[in-house]
Amino acid sequence: MASLLERLAADESAARRQLAQLREQMAALEERLSELAVARKVIEPLLAEESAAQEAIRPQSPHGHRPGPPGLASGQGRAPSDRRDLAGTDEQWWRL
Repeated sequence: MASLLERLAADESAARRQLAQLREQMAALEERLSELAVARKVIEPLLAEESAAQEAIRPQSPHGHRPGPPGLASGQGRAPSDRRDLAGTDEQWWRL
């Protein structure tokens, strides 16, 4: 009988040690979560301010659309191989 009680006591002791370790891990994780929440509180307003400042700097067209990179609408900035003569494309399409 004594050996059975000794085994139970050893198992109980091991379970208590494991529980103590888990509690330490939980405390560390709760502290980390708290730190992350504080970081979010500090960073989110700063990012919002930065985003608003960048939006204020970008020019807008009269229709509320932002213009694309300069030169793309006129064909500038493309490689010569990208410039295709599109004249007659409509006629080719209807013949298919």
